[in-house]
Amino acid sequence: MKKKQVDYLMPLSKKEERLRQLGVDTFYIVEFDKKFASLLPAQFVDEYLSNLGIVHAVAGFDFSYGYKGVGNIDRLKSDSGSLIDVTKVEKLEFHEEKIGSTCIREKLLRGNVDELPHLLGRPYEVECSWDGDSLKLHRYYTLPAPGCYDVTLKNKTGSIKTKVIVLEKLEGLSLKYVTDIPKFMEGRLSIVWHHRILEDHAFGWSQRISIPSKRGHIISLVK
Repeated sequence: MKKKQVDYLMPLSKKEERLRQLGVDTFYIVEFDKKFASLLPAQFVDEYLSNLGIVHAVAGFDFSYGYKGVGNIDRLKSDSGSLIDVTKVEKLEFHEEKIGSTCIREKLLRGNVDELPHLLGRPYEVECSWDGDSLKLHRYYTLPAPGCYDVTLKNKTGSIKTKVIVLEKLEGLSLKYVTDIPKFMEGRLSIVWHHRILEDHAFGWSQRISIPSKRGHIISLVK
């Protein structure tokens, strides 16, 4: 059976790159399989922390580990036999809502991309390729909810502010550009999401907006 692709807020390769920029020397990826899930809390600490030579662990206030998640940040030091010191990161909130991947994903899937800088510390960004005809999202990225968005397209050469549409099709979400994209943007580029202009509904566009294109035409979208 073919494995279903999992889409992330940030693919592992980009997460590794970001952590290295923050000064992280070694980045471990552990496969969450049945054996790993069945480890008792003390076994997890011994096999995955103590055996790696960890002397100080930093984790969020709601971090859990071990079988059924019964281990928590407050018992980590005792589970290590007091060999590991612990720093607990306290709860962070925005508008009385805990900042975390669940909250961020929910806002993304509702199209509220303008709220994400408050949660991420930066605008939400995905990578894609432009071949002069279509925008193709790179694997493992999550697109926001269907609709029309104000975005910035950028690559190593430069950047432009424009609009893109996220369309919902039978095979999933796809990207469509609204105005012409210049030649220098061809190849690998990033989309920085700023604001959703229009939502998308099953019965089409119900509100009209006009967008001037670089060719002097007016493109009308009806929501």
